[in-house]
Amino acid sequence: MNVVVVDQDSLFRKKLKRRLGKIRGVSVIGEASESEEAAAMIVNRKPDIVILDTELTNGSGIEVLRHIKHLILHPTVIMVTEQPSQELRSACSVAGADFFFDKVFEDRKVANTVRQLCVPEPVRNLSDHPESRLN
Repeated sequence: MNVVVVDQDSLFRKKLKRRLGKIRGVSVIGEASESEEAAAMIVNRKPDIVILDTELTNGSGIEVLRHIKHLILHPTVIMVTEQPSQELRSACSVAGADFFFDKVFEDRKVANTVRQLCVPEPVRNLSDHPESRLN
């Protein structure tokens, strides 16, 4: 599974990349902190999974999400935020996100979700985080 990590916080990206690097079959093929760079990277590299912060330098992760979904790209999108709210969760869901996590308190769940997504479909069990699954 190829993953792109998009977050304005370089320390969060570094920590997440370290966790993802321990998962067999996962390759982080790019990272970005700002919206235009992120959108271009996702379109050009076509990752299987995008981990996308709701707040980005020079833009919004939700706008990036809308852009890639408008282009009919179908990566699994995991939204992360420091400011979780039901309104933001709903906005991410409507825009097409698959998962939503509080990156401060649920950062390990992000990597665990990626790990679960790497398991073949019939064996997959994402019930560990049903509250974070948006669809």
